[in-house]
Amino acid sequence: MSDYSKLKELAEAAGGVHWEWWTSNSTLRLTSEKEGRHGSDGDAISAYQGNVECPEKYRAFIEVASPAAVMQLTSELSRATADKDRAEEECGWHLERVCQLDADIDLLKAENERLREAHEQVCTNYNRASYASEERGKQIDQLKAKCEGLREKVACVDDLSALVRQLVHRLRKAAPDNDLPGKAMDYLKRKGLQGSPLRSGSAGVDPVIDTPNNAIKWTAEDEAGSKVVYEQWANLYEYVPWVEGGNSLKQDEARRLYAAIEGKVYCYGR
Repeated sequence: MSDYSKLKELAEAAGGVHWEWWTSNSTLRLTSEKEGRHGSDGDAISAYQGNVECPEKYRAFIEVASPAAVMQLTSELSRATADKDRAEEECGWHLERVCQLDADIDLLKAENERLREAHEQVCTNYNRASYASEERGKQIDQLKAKCEGLREKVACVDDLSALVRQLVHRLRKAAPDNDLPGKAMDYLKRKGLQGSPLRSGSAGVDPVIDTPNNAIKWTAEDEAGSKVVYEQWANLYEYVPWVEGGNSLKQDEARRLYAAIEGKVYCYGR
């Protein structure tokens, strides 16, 4: 039963009163006028000496199910129904909002999954790049070691060729008619050992060591400037420290570079 309007109407027609069982003068009465204040006017049921049989368990129910109780229950039910309708209306708005939030959560989950996959890809790429960089570093170290070995060999060859040129220079001064100096210089040129650009003039011209008349008077200031040039190289290539008065290939190259910067002509051996 979902429509309680008929029940409420009947309760109102019954006066909306409270009643209870009461026995008076051998008469069982279901009455709203206990103690007989208005006689039998308030009786709903009246049975003399048990002529109307009503088991005790039903009597208790009938007693509490008075018109007043029914009216109270139907009123509470009406209020509850109204509250339910309002709650459903409000809940409808909240439910719509919840649905929207659920949709937003689904979108965020999808975006989070996409970002997670992208992050994994970035990590993979980074690991590959790190490995490749490490391998490149090893290759560079190997090449540096090879270059250092070659540099040492080239330095030895340069030192030897410089020594040969010095010997040629001295031999020409000691024996101008001897043809060995010319042959030695021709050999060095054929082998590309005539000296670095710092030790020679323009293309096709012998090193200045063979033309000492072009040399300048080398001063302490020139020597100090050459030392500055050499120390810059030493910092880059880990050369041995500058030796005062030294005549190594690298020191001599530093002197030639300094002389070129100053617009001078330097003669090997000064």
